[in-house]
Amino acid sequence: MQYRRHLGVASLAFLAACAGAGDAAGPRAPTGPTAPVTPAEKGDWSRAAEWTTYQANYRHTGFVDATLDTSAFREKWVATPLLATAYYQPTLGPDRLYLAADLNYSRLLSINPADGSVVWSVNFGTLGGINQATYDNGALYIASGGAQDTFLWALNASDGSRRFKSPFESQFEHWNAPVVAGNTVVQAGGMYGGIYGFDAATGGRSFFLSGLQSIAPWTPAVAEGRAYATGYGGGVRAIAPADGGTVFDIQDERLSKSLSTPVLGDRNDLLSVSLWGLIAVDLTTRTVSWARGAPGEYVGMPVVGNGVVYAATATRIDAVRESDGSILWSWAPSPRYAFPMRMVLTDNVLFVTAASNTFIGTVETSCATRAIDLASHAVFWSYPMCGEMVVGAKGVLYIAQRDKVAAIGLR
Repeated sequence: MQYRRHLGVASLAFLAACAGAGDAAGPRAPTGPTAPVTPAEKGDWSRAAEWTTYQANYRHTGFVDATLDTSAFREKWVATPLLATAYYQPTLGPDRLYLAADLNYSRLLSINPADGSVVWSVNFGTLGGINQATYDNGALYIASGGAQDTFLWALNASDGSRRFKSPFESQFEHWNAPVVAGNTVVQAGGMYGGIYGFDAATGGRSFFLSGLQSIAPWTPAVAEGRAYATGYGGGVRAIAPADGGTVFDIQDERLSKSLSTPVLGDRNDLLSVSLWGLIAVDLTTRTVSWARGAPGEYVGMPVVGNGVVYAATATRIDAVRESDGSILWSWAPSPRYAFPMRMVLTDNVLFVTAASNTFIGTVETSCATRAIDLASHAVFWSYPMCGEMVVGAKGVLYIAQRDKVAAIGLR
């Protein structure tokens, strides 16, 4: 499997950095607190929605609307569902955790969240590679890529049985999870970039739009019956998911070299990390409302919630006011930790995961997931694993590092 050819540069660097961390001694107990923090609040998970796709939801905010009891964190289990592999960002359904493995395998695993055991596994065979799955209304939608191996698959989430397998075109890209808008599954693809639409029930193709710059990995964002993509003609395009029709285009050179999946914020805005910096687009006026940073300064995926955008540079995370782009505060890890960093946001805690830039030979010697109190801006908890992470509506943080998965109870 041509794994290095498939993944984007940022994903490769992050997986490489995490490759050896924690493997020798195994997982350790969580540590903390490491600094004074705001007194623990009573947890409130009544508003939390499940993490069903890339960056939690079809807006890709990376935000879980929950207030965490900061004294309740505890390790539930650590499991190795499949040896010698690496997982994409996990996906959650009502009662299962789903892991797509694409190093040495092309498999989708259904995991029991109670103990980490495998409920079922689908082996996709010798494909060019698979990607993260999306859970929607009892179905799992997952794309495989690799020239003649490019398909959109729909599986029954209960047992992994196939609903449909629909071909489309690509080279050897990887994408973030597809999105569902109404009765349409919207999937990035095309030999030279583009977007496909498929009927969510039958898999029939409803449209294909070419002309999008070929960036990987990415996926459109969806809200209010529209799908959004960056890169079309050097800007943003809003499309009607039913037929792919253009609703409007926004042209601005600063949006022409997008490096991230678009994020739809809380102010009818679109947030994007491009070669020009962190960009906010007002979808009402259809203009760039603000831009922050020097070219190439920001990296990875921003997260947004409660009017604040959190974006990473090579040395720090900035908390940016969503309305005007001003910096509210910043946080920087120890210099021995490297970027890019993954982030998950809740109402009162920002989770950050990063590997160190300290190696013995080719083995990375330290990595951690940290919890930052949003009131004090202090790290109050850490856990010695790093990688892709998600927070589920039932109050569990899952961290996938190479072939290990940890479940941390948050309530």
